[in-house]
Amino acid sequence: MEIKVLTATEYLSLPQPPQRWVIDGLVPAQALVVLWGPAKEGKTTLALQAGCSVTSGTPFLGHETQQGPVLLLQIDTPRSELTQILIRLGAHNIPIAGLMLPDPDQLEAHKPMNLLDRDTFFYLQTLVKLVQPSLVIVDCFRELGSFKENVSEEQRPIVNALKAMTTNHPSHPCACLLIHHTTKLTSREIVPDAKDAGRGSGYLAGAVDSIWFLHQGKVQLDPRFAKKQVLYLDHSPEGIWTSRGTS
Repeated sequence: MEIKVLTATEYLSLPQPPQRWVIDGLVPAQALVVLWGPAKEGKTTLALQAGCSVTSGTPFLGHETQQGPVLLLQIDTPRSELTQILIRLGAHNIPIAGLMLPDPDQLEAHKPMNLLDRDTFFYLQTLVKLVQPSLVIVDCFRELGSFKENVSEEQRPIVNALKAMTTNHPSHPCACLLIHHTTKLTSREIVPDAKDAGRGSGYLAGAVDSIWFLHQGKVQLDPRFAKKQVLYLDHSPEGIWTSRGTS
């Protein structure tokens, strides 16, 4: 292979591949997106609503979706609680049938999860190969291994392994929506920017393609591929999210 270099003008003249989306304007194909917010804020339900919209090809908070399979890797929420969330979603006519989940007993055999363990990584990567999803939802980052959240060098191999099984999967690359927690916000007078709100080292914020910061009924969006914006949401007593608009 001949090694080439290009001028900036030649580089800009190269054909650009079309932008493909999982959720228009929110989740590009093969992107890593982190959704973080305080505990009990409704992150899991919001992520599941996004996944259900993708499986059915219906809009998510006003954004069109490209229909495709969705794999849910629920490592944090207890099975009984996840069951109740899915029942509530179904009761509100949110199409849950297309979501794909691992066999709970097989998943449990790999807990406590260590994404750097060869057998565990192979199991999860094989799940992606079987489902061939356009989106994988992972709940949550902290449960992917035993690592110090405040140390970038310990976050890095976890993030790299997560990308290797999703966005950089060898045969079926896909987008990933990763759930994480924020730093403590209750004592802060000023709510931080989306990129500064995540718990632990700032490495994860720099490694993802977009940040969704869910807090007090709105989602701050901080993507690499578009301008920042805010989604304003309503949260029903049953825990269902609906859109009130954007800014």
